[in-house]
Formats: sequence, structure tokens, C-alpha cells
Amino acid sequence: MRNRSEKQHYMRHKKHTSILEQLQSAYKELKNWKILGKRYIQKDVDGMNNNKITLTDEFVRIKSQCKCLGEIFNSLLDDDKK
Repeated sequence: MRNRSEKQHYMRHKKHTSILEQLQSAYKELKNWKILGKRYIQKDVDGMNNNKITLTDEFVRIKSQCKCLGEIFNSLLDDDKK
């Protein structure tokens, strides 16, 4: 019985470590976007028009990161229900 308990503890620890790594990665991505966002905001209107596709790409990337965060938090909630 103890081996099973140790194995469950190990698996839970491994999953939480993975979640922490995912959160750190998402944080870095969002932090990078904040820097990029400031750079875009400081450009004039003509510059924004020239960079419209790039800006759209950045928003798509951030949306993806937010979705990733949602999935991470949902997996944590699933753990709490068990």
C-alpha cells in the first residue's frame, strides 16, 4: 500500500512541476508581449498601419498563451476534485 501512495505522490509532484514550468513559460511570453506592446503603442499611426499584421500576430500569440493558462488552471482544478 505504501508503494502505491509513494507512486501517487511522485506522479502528483511531477505534474505540479510540469504545471509550474508551463506557468513560468507563459509568464515569460506575456512579459515579452508587454515590452512589445509598449513598443507598438509608442509608434505613430502610420507606423501602426505598416505593422498591422505583426500586431495581429502578437495578439493571436497572447490569446494562445491565455488559453494555455486556462488549461493549466483547469488541470489544477481537476486535481482538487480528485
